Amino acid sequence: MKYLSIFFYFIIALPFYADGVILETAYQFSPPKYYPEGDVIKGVCYDIITELNERLRVDSIKIQPKNPKGPFRPLKRLLYDLKKGKIDMFVGLAKTADREQIYQFSTVPVYEVSSVFAKSKKDSFDFRGSISLKGKKISYLRGSKTGRELKKIDGIITQGVPKLTTALEKLGYGKVDLIFYHNMGLLFTAKKLGVLDRIDLTKTSYGIYYQYIAFNKQISSEIIEKIDEALFEMMEDGSLDRIVQDYLGASYKPVVPDSTHQAQSRE
Repeated sequence: MKYLSIFFYFIIALPFYADGVILETAYQFSPPKYYPEGDVIKGVCYDIITELNERLRVDSIKIQPKNPKGPFRPLKRLLYDLKKGKIDMFVGLAKTADREQIYQFSTVPVYEVSSVFAKSKKDSFDFRGSISLKGKKISYLRGSKTGRELKKIDGIITQGVPKLTTALEKLGYGKVDLIFYHNMGLLFTAKKLGVLDRIDLTKTSYGIYYQYIAFNKQISSEIIEKIDEALFEMMEDGSLDRIVQDYLGASYKPVVPDSTHQAQSRE
């Protein structure tokens, strides 16, 4: 019976691997996108890959790390490998004009990222342009893009910190008025610390952008279309929102489809 079970396993699994397409990827150590927790890999983008694999099984497409024993790479190395065709795709990259010259991108975004201010729940403040920040003590993560953006604003008092946990502690003790960072990092860290119920994000964001799946130039348009179809299904049925909210809580603002993010629904 044992040998018979093994035989049927290979009969079932063989068409998927022999006749299908394997897309190799790598992971960026960047919670909550990808991160190890003990021997387990977790993260928004990791779970999106898992869900895509379930939906793409019918098309015999599988996404897997190029090096399962060492799947994490720095972003700079990862993008170099993607450019050179050493990996096929990467989940969780913002589009820029320069990047669109080098990579192909999914039509459908995987999630939205907002640059926002975190504040105490007791604070009625909302961001209404730079003038509304005048005199505020604002914490930021050293070396971050949001931190560099903050330095362009006049009339504020800035405090750089090495990690978001420090910024959230300062906010909790009233040592700063606001924290400036992106919503994913703020919500994920606050949830991990158990202080999600003590903070709010400003209703008005400083800026919004989307992250997508990037592919190297060798990947066929047919493969990308299949992945776009699966992503669009995930957007329509709420799967993308649920994955993100598992890590960030219900405060995360869902991605809303619009005319620029359309893909044909799968049959």
